[in-house]
Amino acid sequence: MRISTLLVLMTVAVSSFVQAEGLTKGVTLDAKGDQLCQRIQSCAWQHLDADNLPEESQQALKQSLGSVCSSIKGDLPPVRDLHIERRAEACIDSMLSQSCDQLVAGSAPTQPCQQLAEELAKR
Repeated sequence: MRISTLLVLMTVAVSSFVQAEGLTKGVTLDAKGDQLCQRIQSCAWQHLDADNLPEESQQALKQSLGSVCSSIKGDLPPVRDLHIERRAEACIDSMLSQSCDQLVAGSAPTQPCQQLAEELAKR
């Protein structure tokens, strides 16, 4: 089913954000994280041509898309590391700059997200 496949891809895309957002609960990262979630939701809606789905399907999709970011962001522990926070912001910014096609496709991580993941793996 197209909707479930897209939700999986959306979760993968947002997981890069989680690695970054989970490091700090700074206002800037929270705002950027919200922007990223909204962008992914919008892209998913567009990709699924949801405006042409039956009303029941639209409602189910809205609930699913709304719960993905909420569940991922959840209760994340704060870490106070300015260097990591800046890397996390760069990662989110790089994801925000991607086209909807790139976000929905779940393409390879952006360079800033890859750098963040590598740095976190060393800790």
